[in-house]
Amino acid sequence: MRKRIDLSDGILSNVPIFTAIFNHAKLARVKLVDADLRSNEFSYSDFSRADLTGANLIGIKFIGTNFTGTTLTAAKMMSASLVGCTLVKVILIGFDLRTVELDGLNFTEANLSQTILSGMLNAPKSLVAINLNGAKLHHADLTNANLTRARMRGAELIKANCSYANMSSVDMTGAAFAGAIFHQTILIGATTTNARFENVDIGQAFHDIDKNTHEIESLQHKDSLKERKGKK
Repeated sequence: MRKRIDLSDGILSNVPIFTAIFNHAKLARVKLVDADLRSNEFSYSDFSRADLTGANLIGIKFIGTNFTGTTLTAAKMMSASLVGCTLVKVILIGFDLRTVELDGLNFTEANLSQTILSGMLNAPKSLVAINLNGAKLHHADLTNANLTRARMRGAELIKANCSYANMSSVDMTGAAFAGAIFHQTILIGATTTNARFENVDIGQAFHDIDKNTHEIESLQHKDSLKERKGKK
């Protein structure tokens, strides 16, 4: 039986590593700052609490990889694949993930603030308590997504599909949902202060009548008035 590679707690910053196979490798807490990891395989590897700041991950396919608590700030991930990976509490601030394949991911408590996820086709299996403040999710498919307690302050979900999603207790302060779909979406306990719902049928969603309905209806009324004034 082949022994698993164990580089846990290692320091490999600024090191180019080419065409190596790290499947099932132990890489917990490893420092790979600015490392060039292109053309390598890391399926089912453990990168938990590792530091991959500025690392070159272009085109790498990660399958079942554990990125719990990993720092990926400024890493290059164009055309990479993240399939069935665990990204609990991962830090991915300000990334453009439009060219990254995202499928079957666990983003619980991850920080994806200011990230671009527009056009995302496969909703991660868990987005519980995720930080999406200022993120762009235009045309994203969030069908059946679990976004309970997510932070989406100032986020843009223009024409996003939120059907059947659980958005209970989500902070939507200042977020934009123009043209979004909320068919049977759960919005109980959501904070909608200054959120914009232009051309949205919020009546199809399940929401907290005492705390949210009047606020949402008021916002829709304001948006309607703005549209009418604009046509004059």
